[in-house]
This record gives sequence, structure tokens and C-alpha cells, in this order.
Amino acid sequence: MATNRLASLAALLLLAVLTSNPSIAGQTKNPNIWSFNPAIGLEGQASIVNQRGDRLDAECGNGGGPALILIPAQAIPIVTERTALTFSIDGTAYNVDFQCSTDGATCVTFGFPSSNVIKGLQMGNTVEIGAKEVPVASFSLTGSNKAIAHLASCL
Repeated sequence: MATNRLASLAALLLLAVLTSNPSIAGQTKNPNIWSFNPAIGLEGQASIVNQRGDRLDAECGNGGGPALILIPAQAIPIVTERTALTFSIDGTAYNVDFQCSTDGATCVTFGFPSSNVIKGLQMGNTVEIGAKEVPVASFSLTGSNKAIAHLASCL
């Protein structure tokens, strides 16, 4: 009986630790607010995770320019690995070329996104991402300017 109580107590303690420490649970501290992590990527990484669990990252790519990484909570239904995603920033649409995994679970920009897209992400309020007119993810751009500005060396 004492062993069952001890096991239950240990499970509750583990649950409390996981839910109180977002970095252990794999969540951001402030969902829907951009953050910057200098330890990731070549120059650091600006990122946001929305309430649904979709993630959008901006970092300096290996070619010296900016790269965007989209990790949707639900895989993107794609026909080919290379696909154009539509970034609608405050109603202004931009087509951005991405290279996606065959299962549509991760997409990385193919080439550098235009400076208009990067500036839009920094200065806008929201971005809605779609694939062939199907909504994929939506993100607040709160804090994006400050987070993305850390990537100045490749912007």
C-alpha cells in the first residue's frame, strides 16, 4: 500500500514538474509571442508556437541568408516536396517557395524568402499560411520584430 502511494506521489510530482516548466514539456513560455534563442542555428533562432502547436522559425541559413522553417501541428497535404506556401501578412499575400518533407510534417524555405516577407513578418500583426488555398497555420507577430532583428547579419 505504501508502494502504491509512493508511485502515485512520484507520478504527480513528475506531472507537476512537466507542466510548470515549459522547456521540459516542449512548449514555449509565452505561446503566440515570438522569442529568440541564441543557441540554435548559425546566428540564433527567432520562433513562435501557436496555441494549436504549429511552429514557425526564422534563422540564418547555410547560404548566408534568412531561412524560414514551418513545423505544422498537422502535416501539410502536398503533392510535391517543393511547393509554394502563401504567407498572408495582414491581408497582403506572398508566395514563398518551400522544400517539404515527403510527409508534409516539416517545410524549409527553398532559396531565400523575399525581403518583403521578412519585413512583413517583423512589422505585421498576423500571418496566415496556406497551401493551395488550404489554411495551414496562423501566427501572431507580437514580438517578431525584436526576435527577428537578432538575425541582422543575414537579413
